[in-house]
Amino acid sequence: MFGLIIVVVALSSCSSHEQKKQSNRWWGPEKKDLISWEKLDTIVVGDELFKLEYPDCFELDEEVDDSSVTVTYKGIAGLFLMANAEKNPYHWDTDTLAEFIVRDRKAEGNDSIVMKDMHDGYFYLKGIMGSTGFCFYEQYVVYHELIYRLTLVYPSYMGSKMENLFRLVHDWHPETHEMFRTKMSNNSGERMSILKKKTGPHDYREFYIEERDGGCYFMVYDSRHHSRYAIDFHEGYLNDGAPGMYAFVSPDQRYIFVVGDIMANGIGRLSTFLIYQLNTETLRVRFVHDGAGVRLEKNGFSVASKTRCVTPDAEYTYQMDFNFEDITYGFNGKIKRVSKEYSSKMFRKRYGESLNNLRGLGIMRGQYDE
Repeated sequence: MFGLIIVVVALSSCSSHEQKKQSNRWWGPEKKDLISWEKLDTIVVGDELFKLEYPDCFELDEEVDDSSVTVTYKGIAGLFLMANAEKNPYHWDTDTLAEFIVRDRKAEGNDSIVMKDMHDGYFYLKGIMGSTGFCFYEQYVVYHELIYRLTLVYPSYMGSKMENLFRLVHDWHPETHEMFRTKMSNNSGERMSILKKKTGPHDYREFYIEERDGGCYFMVYDSRHHSRYAIDFHEGYLNDGAPGMYAFVSPDQRYIFVVGDIMANGIGRLSTFLIYQLNTETLRVRFVHDGAGVRLEKNGFSVASKTRCVTPDAEYTYQMDFNFEDITYGFNGKIKRVSKEYSSKMFRKRYGESLNNLRGLGIMRGQYDE
């Protein structure tokens, strides 16, 4: 996952001349046994992917790619920093990423983790790199679809000289640019998480709505298999990307009700909302109902379903008028009751006009505007 790396190599000692320099920009406490520097240089990586400030006693490596850079300490090799940026294709949060990194380090390098410091959006790890004689201290930052990392690797015998470099890694923040964030969002699509449900001690499924290519898709990410896929609704409107999509979860998290809005009222069709019930355990999908409005309630939801046309002589669809009935479902997907028939004039009072309102998803378009 982190194949592209920025390597900064720091040397076992600095010259006495450099250690005695005085400057307002001098970094860290003035101790002869600490690696220190006078100022920080700056490198911008990958079309402003992120900005890295590094000590002036390091030199930039010739090989710089779109997501990583290497800087090496002048004179002595053996102590280095690594920094890079990678996409976060599985939308891992900090806890999930930390679990993966710790497990991967132990499995691949036989590393021992001696410290894990978790925070909201970022975390620190410190450990010993197997039997190589090296240690590491690193920070990971999770930001939207990107993961940033800055790692310090050093010989174990030089641990007492690392205070300033520890602080550099600890205080590091990958100053991303709004231009790139927008570009990433447009490339990967807008995403709205609906439910994250555990499937084991370290595994989970996340259900979310993703907007891309002009349509909305209902997606699942499975951490156990590191895979994500679209739910199959067995029909074209939602499988091909609905113009609008909403979802709500039953209190016991057993079911998600996906509401696809095909925005059909403008062409005379009243069943603009298609409601499906998704079992979060089996991933089986069942069609519930279609209707002109959906209203979320305390113990379930109601759907405004047309009963009959009351303007049989209308020449065009936009001239038609209909009566409706409310079909109320429980959060188990079973019908609880059916209301008496009512006219379209009562529709707004029952369902409102908001397209994205948890207390009334219903909307009336076109022919019912007064």
